[in-house]
Amino acid sequence: MCIRSICNVLTKRWLPVFMLALLLLLPGAGYGGPEIALPPRPPNVFIIAIGINTYQNTPLKYARADAISIAEAIEKVYPETRIHKHIFLDEQATRHSIAAAFEEVIAASKPGDIFVFHFSGYESFDKRAGSEEEFYLLLSNADVRVSSPKILSSKGISANLLKSWTTRIQAGRQLFFFDTCNAEKVVSVFKNAVNAEGPQALELSGRQIMILSPEGITFEEPTLGHGWFTFTVLKGLTGDADVWPKDGLITAGELELYLRGQALETNAARRNRHKQRIASAAIGQDFEIVRLPGYRGVQVAAEEKQTPKPSPGKDYALLIATDSYDSWGALPNPVNDAKAIKRDLEEIYGFQTKLIDNPTVAGVYKELKDYIGKNFSPSDQLLIFIAGHGTYFGPTREGFLIAKDSKRSQDDEFGTTFVPLTRLRDIVDRIPAEHVFLIIDSWFGGTFDQRIADSGHRGDGEYAEVSPLEFKARKIKYKSRRYLTSGGKEYVPDGRPGQHSPFARKILEAMRSHGGKEGYLTVGKILQYVEKVTPEPRAGEFGNHEPGGDFVLIKK
Repeated sequence: MCIRSICNVLTKRWLPVFMLALLLLLPGAGYGGPEIALPPRPPNVFIIAIGINTYQNTPLKYARADAISIAEAIEKVYPETRIHKHIFLDEQATRHSIAAAFEEVIAASKPGDIFVFHFSGYESFDKRAGSEEEFYLLLSNADVRVSSPKILSSKGISANLLKSWTTRIQAGRQLFFFDTCNAEKVVSVFKNAVNAEGPQALELSGRQIMILSPEGITFEEPTLGHGWFTFTVLKGLTGDADVWPKDGLITAGELELYLRGQALETNAARRNRHKQRIASAAIGQDFEIVRLPGYRGVQVAAEEKQTPKPSPGKDYALLIATDSYDSWGALPNPVNDAKAIKRDLEEIYGFQTKLIDNPTVAGVYKELKDYIGKNFSPSDQLLIFIAGHGTYFGPTREGFLIAKDSKRSQDDEFGTTFVPLTRLRDIVDRIPAEHVFLIIDSWFGGTFDQRIADSGHRGDGEYAEVSPLEFKARKIKYKSRRYLTSGGKEYVPDGRPGQHSPFARKILEAMRSHGGKEGYLTVGKILQYVEKVTPEPRAGEFGNHEPGGDFVLIKK
């Protein structure tokens, strides 16, 4: 009997049986089925595009068109994504308006988001005696012939100002386009400013950055209606850069290779005319920037959130305290505070703790790196306590922690020997523990997050009928990233020697309550103890915090 005959017999004999069995197995009409979690949300995309034609003496023709077209192109390649775009053209491009746009992006972005910055216009450089070269992106109505540092700083955006803004943005993928003459210097100076924190800090933060620009003298192309660089970027974003592998995805690295290839083709066609070259700098790993229509990659649905079975899990604590400094004044209490909190966490709540006293900047990053590589179960929690000096740069709105080997502010103009609180935020968010509670007792600790928000507490009787273990199981169903700092943008007292800082005293008071009659502490409960301290402590959430997530300390 041939194969086709066998198939016919099987179909005739067994198909009715198979269909009957299928009907019996299918649920009834009222069956809702298991709840299927939706796929993770697409990333938000934030765009700041600047295009300036109206310069004094030497205006441009197509910078406005460059900025508008880049923003439109990014919007088209992310049709299912929420786009937040800020476009500044000519007189709209002021320091104040651009700074306000960056503050909006800083407040709204999340680690999984994408940030795109585009500038078309003129630049200027300042090389002061005994200092590194600084670039300025010139804003509206600037005179490109003026090179006075004072005028440049008021009429432009410096590399270090741009770096400080972008460091505070939580979006983990960042793409920069500089369409200006001599932009290879812009790329180099900006890359050096970003790298000034050191490769270890950048690696731990997980940032993925690509900086692209033309090299040397560039010209506007009347036949293109754009500068050559921006025109070629636009072609690449619409699909031309998906060359190899041709998979429907364009990464930052693929876009860079495409631009270099197009430069070679353009130069071959032009022969003896001006040569196009590409300058670039990549920081971190390559990353996806465009998913073309018709892309058929594998999409993995998010797992349904299940309430974990009541399980104590393990509670860990990392305490970092500095009271002895090479260049800053000594403090009487940080290490003493950390030792007392460490003891209470162990004896009252059963935490496994580690105390690091007086670490260097490299030492701080090393300890955090160890926790990024640590294995945690879904029910595990990590508390991080940091105490010591802090400082704040008003012009860039950046807060920093001071380590043992940090230089004085007057000797470190850009804070390269400090630990930026925004970088700390990014690194702590990458620690694989589902539940992290960060406590900072330092000057200006509230600048850790731009969205300072009161965590609130809804009363002790909310879950009076459940056990502490069941209560914890409910609260750790969702990922949590909570913080508590000893103040906002102000100095905080360290207290008398040996008697703890006012903030630490209240933390200890909360811990020594043994969780009250319920036998547990939440961030909200701890905040009730510290909220009357002066200056007012700040609390909130950061990174990939999920609504409903919390951190719970249970009396052992």
